[in-house]
Amino acid sequence: MPVNSPRMLSVLIVNWNTKEMLRACLASLRAHPPREPMEVIVVDNASTDGSADMVAQEFPEFKLIASDKNLGFAEGNNLAYRHATAPEPLPPTPLPSQGAGEGGSDWILTLNPDTELVDDSLQKAIDILSANPDHAALGARQISPDGSTQCSVRGFPSFLGILGDITGLSKKFPRSAFGSYRLPAFDYDQEQDAPQPMATFLLLRREALAPLSCAAPAVEERGVGGRGSGNDVGNEISIKPQAPGTSPLTPLQDKPLDPGDRTPPPQFAGAHSSSPAPTGVGAGEETGPEPLPPAPLPSQGAGEGEATLFDPQFPIFFNEVDLLYRLKQKGWRTLYAPNVKILHHGGESTKQVKKSMIWESHRSLVRFLRKHYGTLWQAPLLGLLTLIIYAGAWIRAKGYHRGFRT
Repeated sequence: MPVNSPRMLSVLIVNWNTKEMLRACLASLRAHPPREPMEVIVVDNASTDGSADMVAQEFPEFKLIASDKNLGFAEGNNLAYRHATAPEPLPPTPLPSQGAGEGGSDWILTLNPDTELVDDSLQKAIDILSANPDHAALGARQISPDGSTQCSVRGFPSFLGILGDITGLSKKFPRSAFGSYRLPAFDYDQEQDAPQPMATFLLLRREALAPLSCAAPAVEERGVGGRGSGNDVGNEISIKPQAPGTSPLTPLQDKPLDPGDRTPPPQFAGAHSSSPAPTGVGAGEETGPEPLPPAPLPSQGAGEGEATLFDPQFPIFFNEVDLLYRLKQKGWRTLYAPNVKILHHGGESTKQVKKSMIWESHRSLVRFLRKHYGTLWQAPLLGLLTLIIYAGAWIRAKGYHRGFRT
């Protein structure tokens, strides 16, 4: 991208059965665009409420990827991210008064479909992060419909922090190590460094993400309608900016699950700790420009050198925690900006399957601890903590849930 060209913002939205919330979210993006060129990529995870058709018909300037199965929040974002950062992406359809950018995106924004912009916070976020070159990410003030500020920032999980949360010592000693996870003393009126804001609204600097892309075994890339070999099924993705009157995109199919993989596959997406194809999707012929060649599906692993935003072993929860922790290990910082505001209705997807979400949240916490704190000397303590965490899941969910199955 030439030095003097506009910097591009790519907004990634993963949706599951939140049609009306998604409509309001996209309308707010249309009403409050930044000065920089912006593209919006919506991944619809096999919604049955007509979400994909609504996006195609009412927001033709935005890109839509319609899946015939639920990929989860992490893998849905990974799919959108690879299209947003492709070496030669489709030129975004400019919003009124905007110009088209060149090359990949400079800014990546993960945005939940149950949010709405209320002012020029997109531009504020870009301006603030631009003025802080040592920060890789920025989180916003999340406001409930009643006007209250939500607690949307936490510390990275630690043994003492979790112990403080379980025992209540975090409230008694909020500024001690016992309060280091829930951060009960965090001042939401002050701009400051924040360990891990929720990915409900998380603006990311693309240059910081590039070195974090995880290389995985390469898979054959197939064109639309192509056939794989071996145990692969035909994976198909068709993506393009929609024009009025055209159908949404060709559904995609995932690779069969590896029976040796114990990570529960996602059942839905659209919201995180903080989502058969819908009727008519992919049924008719498409018109307009040729679709973008498909990227490998997230669950297959990105090919060498291809971009991955979130670790797929955290399908719904703790994906942004893991990402921000890896950024921290690389020397990057994260900023919380209270002047950047969004309306957040909260949990519109997760509340639809509450019991499974409780278990997935607790399992993801255990996965995070094992991934980042699984050293030999910590193993006995980690084992004890795992039992405590799973006991908490059993009590909260009033029983066991096996997790996600597609």
